[in-house]
Amino acid sequence: MASLFFLLVFFMLPTEIQESLVVGFGFVVLYPWLRKWGWLKLFWVSGTITYFTVLVPSIYDEQPMNFMVLESISRFVIVSALMLPFEIYDSAHDPAELRTLPQRFGVPWTKRFGYFLGVVFVVLVFLNHDLHKPWAAISIAVLTVGAIYKTQPHQSKTFTAFWVEALPMVWAGLVYGFGG
Repeated sequence: MASLFFLLVFFMLPTEIQESLVVGFGFVVLYPWLRKWGWLKLFWVSGTITYFTVLVPSIYDEQPMNFMVLESISRFVIVSALMLPFEIYDSAHDPAELRTLPQRFGVPWTKRFGYFLGVVFVVLVFLNHDLHKPWAAISIAVLTVGAIYKTQPHQSKTFTAFWVEALPMVWAGLVYGFGG
């Protein structure tokens, strides 16, 4: 049923969006082959999410190009930071040959990289003049940095599977749920 409904809606969309979704689907399909390069999977997933959440909607959005570039970079940065707790947790369970960021550079370096990404995200939000909800950006950056700080390789899967997974929904609630 879901597949039929998707196809029905898909063919009702404008051609530009259909083409963008097909390209995005190609990004998703390539992921299993790219997984063997552990350090690349984090950035591939962040880029794919940025593509679907910023670039595809921009087809109908008439924002200036510099706004879209900064928005794309900031989204890529915060999604990369949001994925680091999963990378840290998985580093104890993934095969060593994957060479994920925590396996390659260590957990402390990965955490410092995540803190840096949180700061870069907030700076990019202010550079982009996205000041209608700066507190939402600052809040999600602080929550993300807190999750990175709290994450350990050997901890309950509940922390990453529930609490860290909930952060994008908290962000959506902050941006759209409260006067959005």
